[in-house]
Amino acid sequence: MRKARIQDFLEMGKSSLAKHQILSRGPDFVEIGAPNSSNMRCKLSLYRGHLSLVGDPDPMVWAYYDARDIEGAIAWMARGDIEYYVHQKASIGMGGIGVDEFDDEVALADAEEHLRHVTEEDSRRMRIKAWEKIVEELKDNGAMGQHDTYNLIYEIADDFDNLSGNFGMVVSSRLVWAWMLVRKAHELIEGSVS
Repeated sequence: MRKARIQDFLEMGKSSLAKHQILSRGPDFVEIGAPNSSNMRCKLSLYRGHLSLVGDPDPMVWAYYDARDIEGAIAWMARGDIEYYVHQKASIGMGGIGVDEFDDEVALADAEEHLRHVTEEDSRRMRIKAWEKIVEELKDNGAMGQHDTYNLIYEIADDFDNLSGNFGMVVSSRLVWAWMLVRKAHELIEGSVS
């Protein structure tokens, strides 16, 4: 579910970034965008061990790159795994802000997975019934949001501590869009070198 969500963003991003080109470039920055448009225009720059993106999308900062120049830092991040490495470096660079978000569909999938786990691993019928009710409520109520979903689990199952810390959480759309721009910048830089 989480990977499919990221793939959907990547597919959407292809057309949104199709006309992007390098607009300006210096020793420690690259600015990309579509000509005569501010849509998804951004500047990537290096500063004190951080790769930062500012512009049309919300700012994003990745910490601790291993490159000596802007091209190397962009390549380093463009090649990373969004769900692990890119997310981890953004979480450090952003102080944990703006890198995760709650998704109702993922929460339902997580609840269904937890119900399967409880059914297989736990013989206590009351616990299984509680998770069956949670899954039913999430299906019936649709988008509840993080607060209401977590309250529902506390009220019915009272075992929220047994869930993983990423229940219903996904890589934020903000981070995925920023990463797509880094990947596009990398593609454009590679094309200009060839």
